[in-house]
Amino acid sequence: MKYKVLLLGQNDILIEDFFMYVTEDFEMQTSSMRYEDISSHINYFKPDALIYCMKEEERERVDILISLKDELEKNNVVVVLTGNQGECEALRKVSGGMGDLILKKPITVGNIRDKVIEFLDEWKIFADPQPASEQQPQPAAEVKMQEQVQKVAEMQNSLRENTSKPADAKKHILVVDDNPMMLRVIKEQLKDKYAVATAVSGAIALKFLESKRTDLVLLDYLMPGEDGSQILEKIRNNPVMAKLPVVFLTSVTEKEKIKKLVGLKPQGYLLKPIESDVLFDSIRSIIGE
Repeated sequence: MKYKVLLLGQNDILIEDFFMYVTEDFEMQTSSMRYEDISSHINYFKPDALIYCMKEEERERVDILISLKDELEKNNVVVVLTGNQGECEALRKVSGGMGDLILKKPITVGNIRDKVIEFLDEWKIFADPQPASEQQPQPAAEVKMQEQVQKVAEMQNSLRENTSKPADAKKHILVVDDNPMMLRVIKEQLKDKYAVATAVSGAIALKFLESKRTDLVLLDYLMPGEDGSQILEKIRNNPVMAKLPVVFLTSVTEKEKIKKLVGLKPQGYLLKPIESDVLFDSIRSIIGE
């Protein structure tokens, strides 16, 4: 199945190159920069990605794109920015960090295609868990038996990994945040010293933890759906992962809310935006290098 791509921007040559060279890889549409037109494409074409091909973009056009930020996030549309360094940085600055994938000039349409497909392949793993309605119902007794077998297997795997893990192997960290850009920033900061996995929701994080081991969870405190407090409660109530260290990531600064957060007894909390040295110091204090 081809990914659907919505192409916007004033770089007409690049957009023409998309239709000339990569039609076998993407199902593509273009749109005017009218708010109503773009919104209609988002809701009816349902693109996997919006690629903004920048070339001396006027501020009014940029503001229209920014005004669609919530709608793009609601529909799980990946925003890709292509342009020179100044254009990309200027848009991100005025939009508060908009852009899940930044591809700076000089870059060919073939390279853009490859990087967008690679990003979407990874994105879909975390953004599209199998809906519960598509799972086949099972008898309660069979489900209970499977849960017991799985718990035993997980405990055995945990013991095996703890005893056979090489002394110089990297510690593992799971980062959970509904903002894909935040996930990418933290992963980029940590990847040289730690093995890092990411999840865009608490549900995906719990699914990951059902079958895989981690040494630390960096957990966004405020998320749509199940928030960080609910995910922490589920982790603590699961005997297999009850002692797993959890550090909250939050932009909350009010004293009473901080008290409530600390009252949940995580191993710590980090205020966004997170400074790199503070992040590493916190991690080292909990799990070491």
